[in-house]
Amino acid sequence: MKHRQSLELKELRASQRARSKEWKTGENARRRELFAKNTSPKERRAYFKDRQERWDAYRRLLADEYTSRQNEQKARIQAVIEDQAVKLKEFNASLSRQERPADELWPRNSY
Repeated sequence: MKHRQSLELKELRASQRARSKEWKTGENARRRELFAKNTSPKERRAYFKDRQERWDAYRRLLADEYTSRQNEQKARIQAVIEDQAVKLKEFNASLSRQERPADELWPRNSY
């Protein structure tokens, strides 16, 4: 399960890199268009200030997405651990009563 989750995070990072590259490509096209229309340094400075704010917001969005994915994975792992602990307790209780544990309590491979 941890291996699957690490692959999921790698895929998320790869997709975020691709989206960032697309964002930068789009921004470069907009910048060239703006520079062709406006030669005023004041307008160019305003553009770069806005661009930096947009970039910072975009990076925060990506970081939040990654953090939320990590938190979801931690919650999933914690739920599995708790479920396994409960099943183990029931399994051992069945064995101590010299009964055969129920089928759902037996360990399974999750391949």
